[in-house]
Amino acid sequence: MAAADIGIVTLGTGAEGISVPSKTYVNMAAGLAIIAISPADSELNRIVQHYSIGHTVTPNEPAQIAKHIEALASNPTELAKLKARSREASLNFTSVNAKQYVEQIQLS
Repeated sequence: MAAADIGIVTLGTGAEGISVPSKTYVNMAAGLAIIAISPADSELNRIVQHYSIGHTVTPNEPAQIAKHIEALASNPTELAKLKARSREASLNFTSVNAKQYVEQIQLS
């Protein structure tokens, strides 16, 4: 993964409200720009957009996927920014952070 620049993360229709693929966090930790292929209202898309770490594409849009890959390949400065933000954003999704949420739930 360290040799890659872009991570592709897919999420099928129907799972958008209940799941974020674990490879999202692995790709972020590796400092990859993310292309998320999932329904528009998914948590996966919200993460990518909130942290500005890549691009989102709805399923069955291969031309859009190719467009984003080509755009990133032709703009190394933008790619480097996305990769740096992805790595930085990954620090918000650690086991230490998860422990805080569990403790908050237990106190409720």
